Amino acid sequence: MSYLEAEEGLDTLPRRIFLEGAREPITDPDGFILRIGTVLESRHVLEQAAVLAVAPPWTGKTTVAKGLSRSLKAHPFSELTCFEERERGAPVAPPWWEAWKASGEEACWIVDALDEDARKDRQSLKILQLLRDLPEGDRARLHLITLCRTNEIPAWFENGLAELCGTWGPDRTLGLRRLRLAGLDRETARAHVGQSRFDHVCQLIRSNDLQTLSPYPAVLRYLAEQDEGESLTKDGVWEGVLKDLLRERRDDPLHPSLRSEVEDRFSVAQRLATLTTFCGIGAVLPETGLESLFPANLPGAAELRLAAREAWRMSIFERSDRGYRFSQDHVRQWLTAFALRDMKRPQLQPLLSLESGQLDPSHEGVAGLLAQISPYPEVKQWLVAAHGGLPGGDAPWSLPEAARALDTLQD
Repeated sequence: MSYLEAEEGLDTLPRRIFLEGAREPITDPDGFILRIGTVLESRHVLEQAAVLAVAPPWTGKTTVAKGLSRSLKAHPFSELTCFEERERGAPVAPPWWEAWKASGEEACWIVDALDEDARKDRQSLKILQLLRDLPEGDRARLHLITLCRTNEIPAWFENGLAELCGTWGPDRTLGLRRLRLAGLDRETARAHVGQSRFDHVCQLIRSNDLQTLSPYPAVLRYLAEQDEGESLTKDGVWEGVLKDLLRERRDDPLHPSLRSEVEDRFSVAQRLATLTTFCGIGAVLPETGLESLFPANLPGAAELRLAAREAWRMSIFERSDRGYRFSQDHVRQWLTAFALRDMKRPQLQPLLSLESGQLDPSHEGVAGLLAQISPYPEVKQWLVAAHGGLPGGDAPWSLPEAARALDTLQD
């Protein structure tokens, strides 16, 4: 009998689906994911022995991880480790680890944001060591569910887990099963925005050719708030999604707690993202950092400092012992791309390239986004050619965009 049979609260499991391996999802005419092929529901995922699930940013990966964890809150041996929120140096092993080993019971350990750990202190290596130290019988009682951003799986973790567990198959159910968290299917999207707004959202998608953005929960929330007949572009939608992260969240619009304008907070966030990306500034101290970022002789310095202080109160930033930093790397990349959007190739090339002239791999995410939102064809063509293929951005390419890029490579 599955350990889930005795669990309460499974009716609250996230209504999301996982696809086998790296298989690209098939979508309906409005861009929503079709349930075709091998599809796993959340419950099926929790029953696996070892899972490595990937997903693009904005698909709700962390929300799903937290939802899986909440559904198991009554289980004595369940844990969520989120490297996006975890401070450096914090213990990695679940607090119940030793008690569980002696219990003979099953356990579920959900680990989110492996890609963030790869950019921090590689504490996921300790997870592998904990697994190596387990007797085989104990390891068979553990359900390890790991989630990571697409194309950023730490090689040491994937290879180490595969060496320990082998590869999943119908006759090897304790092996590592590689999955992909799919975007929203039609019914999940309908539940996400509400029945009353769903047809409105679909109409905006069709009239503005936004099908490639349909699977993203944040995009659908943004579209649900737009007026009927609104003229929208893909980069305009992403800009709106980012600005929504910097907006007032109080219920009383007549008594706002923020004094700065959202445009100023967006401008400040772009500046901070660019400095973080290219100058190695990992965190900014509240006051001394602001004085150097926005010196007194800078026009509007006082307003920008106020906007920075208020932007730091939003969820895209987190406070550490070294100051404020971006809580999510893909948000930093998007903001950097928007900050560079109006630059031409002579300005961009030194920023994004190594001394050899090749595209800097550490800026691949920003380059992929720029290739989609830059208004200059020569910039898009250079980024595609310099990358040697289609740059790996966070938002999917439409068929015409991909075709133009391929034509460039073949010239």
